[in-house]
Order: sequence, then C-alpha cells, then structure tokens
Amino acid sequence: MFRRLVLVVTMLSVLLAVPAAGLDAQQKQWYVQGVFALPLGDFTNVADLGLGGGAGLSVAYGPQWSFRGEASYIWFRTKDIPGGDASASLVPLNALALYQLQHSQAYLMGGLGVVFASGSASYSIGNEGDSYSDTSTKVGLILGVGYVLNPKFDLGVRFNVAGDANHFSLNLAYGF
Repeated sequence: MFRRLVLVVTMLSVLLAVPAAGLDAQQKQWYVQGVFALPLGDFTNVADLGLGGGAGLSVAYGPQWSFRGEASYIWFRTKDIPGGDASASLVPLNALALYQLQHSQAYLMGGLGVVFASGSASYSIGNEGDSYSDTSTKVGLILGVGYVLNPKFDLGVRFNVAGDANHFSLNLAYGF
C-alpha cells in the first residue's frame, strides 16, 4: 500500500509540475487548507464529521483560469459501536481547474483526484473479539464553487465523488 501511495503521489506530482513549469512563475502560490467534511450515502453508516488539512500549489493561467494540485488528509469521527471501536480516513490527491467569474470574487471548480481510503473496526464481547481493516484506492471527481475572501484567503464548497467515500467539504485556504 505504501509503495503504491508513493508511486501515485510521484506520478501526480510530475503530471502537475510539467505543465506548471511552463506557466508564469510570478503567478504560482502555495497554500495550506483546513477541511471540514460531511459524508454522503453509505459512508454515513460509518462516519460522521470529517476534519483535516492539506497543502497545494495554485498556478494562474490568464485573468480567469487557475490550476491547483493538492494533497490532504481527512480524519472522520465514526459512529459509536457498542463494545467496539472504528476509524475512517481519506487521503485525496487532487488536480483542479478554477474559473473566476467576471467582475466577481466567486469561482467555479472542477477536477479529478485519487482518493486513498482506509477504515478499521474492532469489537469485543466477553472473551471474544475480532477486528477488520480495509484500504481502497478510488478515482474521484470534484465539483465546487468558491469565493476569494481576500488575496490570501478563499473559501470553497466541494462535492467529492469517490466510490463509497462520497462527501461534501468546506475548504478554507490560506495562500503564501
């Protein structure tokens, strides 16, 4: 699993870095972000609220378009299991395109990502117990809208489609 993660991160980094190298170097901006996520569909059977963070690179391409590459980690609070314990987390690696609406601070966003999902559960009843863990890798689709609060901060709302780990997220980014 770790080797596959390293391979995918390397491939995504190269795919993002090569086109970004040809863009205006003065327009590149690194950012960090906080993520609040709400699971959807079957994911709600296991998870409640998700919290996380990430980092990325934004590269402007003209006055209205910009492209982002980012990696995040999202930990989800899980439902109570009598006599047991559970955990769930996601590691999304995203490539995004943003379109700034004319004469507005609002933008539209779309992109693709690779999502590494992991979950585990264990329980014990009397002297008996068992545990289960699983990891999966999914290709995801991201659709969203956002608003540039000022040159350093922006706030985005995203719908993330990633197999069984679909979720809405609220992303607050700080650029530096």
